[in-house]
Amino acid sequence: MKPTRKLAVPSDAEIETLETAAAPWLRAAIITMSRAGLRVGGLPELSITGSKWTTTSKGKDHSGTVPDEVRDAITRAGLPLRSPFAAYDKAKISKAFEWQTRKLHAAGTIHAQYSVHDLRHAFAVRTYKAGRDIYLTSKLLGHASVSVTETYLRSLGAEE
Repeated sequence: MKPTRKLAVPSDAEIETLETAAAPWLRAAIITMSRAGLRVGGLPELSITGSKWTTTSKGKDHSGTVPDEVRDAITRAGLPLRSPFAAYDKAKISKAFEWQTRKLHAAGTIHAQYSVHDLRHAFAVRTYKAGRDIYLTSKLLGHASVSVTETYLRSLGAEE
């Protein structure tokens, strides 16, 4: 059995700290994962056309509306909207993020050494808190079952 790590969900302030410290391409990736709820595995195939994004993740097609913050971060990083992260595989994005969080955590700037998936959890928590609608949160995350979304929200019990 694979050991599980304690759930760590970065706060909005910590995400902002991570964004500020990151190189422009990584900042765009962090903003995309934390504001659109995308998995790191979906970033290399991400395509933005107009106000919509599409990608493939875990063998399934996903799509949604592009938050303005995501479009702006990608544009500021000088990345093309059609395929902003095509030059970065999920391992490169994950390792760059891991290095960044390790450095900031060691300096005492953030509370934990976060993973890229923790950004998806932060998106789920923020989305749920905004509307208290677990079904909408589940749909935005592309989950097949609300029970999966419930595991993403288990940190709320400790916060509230």
